[in-house]
Amino acid sequence: MSGRDSSTSRSRSGDSSRKAKERKSKRQRSVRRNRRSSSSRGKSNSPIRERSAGSDRRSRSPKKTKSGDGKGEEKAEETVSCTLKLSNNDAAFVLGRNGKTKVKIANASGVASLSMDDLVLQAKGTQAQVDRAMKYSKFLTAQRVGPVLVERESHDDGDLTLLDVPNDACGFVTGRGGNFLRTIEDEWSVLMFFADYNGKKDGRMTKEMERLAIFGADRRNRRGAELKVLSAIESKCAGYFEKHRAEILARDEDGENWRSGVMPFSDDSQLSFALGKNGATRRKLEKASGCLLQYIGNVAVFTGDRARRRTLRQYMKWLFAQLDGPVDVPDAESRDDCTMLKIPRECVGYITGSRRAALSTIEMDFGCLMFFTGIKSEKTPFEWLAIFGDEQARKGAELKVKSSVESKEKGYFSKDLEENRDEWKNPGFSTDIMHLKDEAIAYCLGQGGSTRVKLALASGCHVQIIGEHILMAGTLEKRRNCHDYVKWLLEQRHGKMDVDARNRKDCLEVAIPAECIGWVTGKHGNELRKVEEQTRTFCFLARVRYPKTDVERLLVFGQEEGHRNPDPTGRLGAQRLVEDLIQEKQSYDRDRRGNGTRRRDSRRRRSRSMSKRRDDSRGRGRGASRGGRRSGGRRNRSRNATRSRRRDSRRR
Repeated sequence: MSGRDSSTSRSRSGDSSRKAKERKSKRQRSVRRNRRSSSSRGKSNSPIRERSAGSDRRSRSPKKTKSGDGKGEEKAEETVSCTLKLSNNDAAFVLGRNGKTKVKIANASGVASLSMDDLVLQAKGTQAQVDRAMKYSKFLTAQRVGPVLVERESHDDGDLTLLDVPNDACGFVTGRGGNFLRTIEDEWSVLMFFADYNGKKDGRMTKEMERLAIFGADRRNRRGAELKVLSAIESKCAGYFEKHRAEILARDEDGENWRSGVMPFSDDSQLSFALGKNGATRRKLEKASGCLLQYIGNVAVFTGDRARRRTLRQYMKWLFAQLDGPVDVPDAESRDDCTMLKIPRECVGYITGSRRAALSTIEMDFGCLMFFTGIKSEKTPFEWLAIFGDEQARKGAELKVKSSVESKEKGYFSKDLEENRDEWKNPGFSTDIMHLKDEAIAYCLGQGGSTRVKLALASGCHVQIIGEHILMAGTLEKRRNCHDYVKWLLEQRHGKMDVDARNRKDCLEVAIPAECIGWVTGKHGNELRKVEEQTRTFCFLARVRYPKTDVERLLVFGQEEGHRNPDPTGRLGAQRLVEDLIQEKQSYDRDRRGNGTRRRDSRRRRSRSMSKRRDDSRGRGRGASRGGRRSGGRRNRSRNATRSRRRDSRRR
């Protein structure tokens, strides 16, 4: 063994011994923590109602937020930090698979951040948010041991909805492995579980009922989850809604600001039409009106303020009127939720699509209601398309339709477009128009419109290209970000650029070792494009500020900060995916270097053995050392033997 090999083996043995000592010390620390946590849990009879003095620590720091009166005045509000010690099993239960349960607690409570480090759960936010996060965490840990007692008087802090579920429908509501309940939690950002109840309440509670607890800071989210569960119960136990109708409609009522209404369907065909394929029509009406909508049996139940309830009723009337023929909207110009758009007659079928598929896709993408109005006539060269919804949804659908018409009939809308540079600084929601050169249009559009979609998702703007102009619709901050993204995108054609992102709120900088650049970007940038698509971000390599360093700068831009786990999203999600690629490359290089060293050693051993063999052969004589002559002699002898056999056969 050479000196270098011996030193390498000694260093490896030293590293292994150090790692073994570190693992042993970690196990000892975890055992001590488990003993302390088990002793503290043993002192408390109810982990939900009581909290030991050393179980949490709070720190306060002032935070300025806007008051809820809408005047924009700043009001000082304290940011509270609270920690909760957990055992190994409790920590695993609160964390969940891939951290999904922890994210669920954070979304339901509304905390600014929720993290777990070394069996300590830490929540940051306002006092109410932190209290909710701690309460939800303790409910989950108590669930692991047995049934949890939930009472409205003790646990309702304005974030609880209790719903009685018949035993026959409990399995249907829960789903296989709890999948249906988990789906509702993810959709509405709430926390749901079946709780034990303390005896009979109001003379109606019997053993045939199970109590479902729905926790969440947002009243709208709790109501949406409740209506979803009620729809499932009604499909399993018909007539349940009519028996409990008064209680369901009166729950969480707050005057005209928050009230529920009903609209019965005449028959099943009307219900099927209002539901749509996979519930698409119901979701479309819900998004366009801003009112919660759910079908329970043959009744449509909707919840919201007075204006939104009235809007939903009107939309449903227009929806059913389409069954009888064209719909006319006489007050379209005076409505603040309507946009009328001229569509050339040659493009009506292209915009509508087969069986209305294209128009329905636009409705679902932007959350609006769209249909052609008026009586069709061959004399008019166009038809009116009505778009209903809020301002942002209507503008997004309008730009999408204009872009589609422009691709079918060049110049129909682009001939009236001009760059409105004077309006780029308009506050509030507005649309900026920027002129692009021919080569820049294709670069901003990308293959199949992928680059345009990337810019829209990262900036939060509605981005469309119509003719030689790119249109960006959104708030002032989002439009500014989109302008920067377009400028940087076009500058990438000439190489790396220097971007100062120190004071930007939409940027995250990731340091990448120089040897990992090709691995992170991939062939033709495919790997980086996948990261952008998955996390809804805009990423590119910027010029290094310090040329002597062996590190490259990757800038990640996006409107959402996101999270690293369980499903990476936003800027933090992109950072995690890039770090995974870096680790993958470094691990690959280590394995390759290890295999290469072994190959070099084996080749060296083979060369030494072959040289030794040659040295030995030289001592055995002249002929033996010449393998070519030796092999040639064998060939000659075999040839002579063959000839002699032939001669013998001829003689016989």
